[in-house]
Amino acid sequence: MTLKEFGLWNSLRSVSHNSGLIHFDGRQIATQFHGVSKSTIYRVRDSLLTGGWLVMSKGPKKMATVIYSSAEYQALSHDEWAKLHPGLCNVEWMPTNAPTNQLVPRAGQIQSHGRDRS
Repeated sequence: MTLKEFGLWNSLRSVSHNSGLIHFDGRQIATQFHGVSKSTIYRVRDSLLTGGWLVMSKGPKKMATVIYSSAEYQALSHDEWAKLHPGLCNVEWMPTNAPTNQLVPRAGQIQSHGRDRS
């Protein structure tokens, strides 16, 4: 998952916390972020769909006013995604005594490229 994908996914997860569903309107979502176009939102949404992090639960419908309704999506949790994509997760959960919403990269996945040297 890229940084852009994570940002949108995290935002969608936070607004869907009650029902688990999102009525996706790229124009409206773009207004929540500085300097982001609806096209960017839709591109990142498509990437999340391809990666399996978003699942469409109801497609858009053409209404009597010739305007389409928003599609409905579910933003999968990490656990839900990992169950559907075994072996593809690149992070491990922290020990059981740590908060369960924090992830820890596997050894060797973080590279400082020498920036942390004194």
